[in-house]
Amino acid sequence: MRTVLSLSNPLHVTLFLLLALVISPGRAEAVTQYTITDLGTLGGDTSWGLGINNLGQVVGFSETAGGETHAFLWANGSMQDLGTLGGDNSRAYDINALGQVVGQVEDRGRPEPRLPLGKRRHGRPGHTRRHPQRG
Repeated sequence: MRTVLSLSNPLHVTLFLLLALVISPGRAEAVTQYTITDLGTLGGDTSWGLGINNLGQVVGFSETAGGETHAFLWANGSMQDLGTLGGDNSRAYDINALGQVVGQVEDRGRPEPRLPLGKRRHGRPGHTRRHPQRG
């Protein structure tokens, strides 16, 4: 004798639903949603956002109207030019929860690491001392 499941039988429907719950792939998880925001530029044609912190502050670099590349900080809908610390071009790579920015300044075509703005080391703000090459 063959047993046939019938959806008109309440017991069969209950068993079917329990079985479906047991073999289901799991609970549906909430989908993370993102918002894309046009950050603008510093007067040039392009900009690149490279770092973001939990406060929504974004850092990166943008072309200026004069064709240079400057680091920027974007916060509260406004882009601020971080300058070049006396170099030719600059880029900001990341920002922490305190708003400290790390980046790079290009001086005479050679990249030179710089400390976050406002930090002092070796007597000058935002500057690290070059060490002579050995070898």
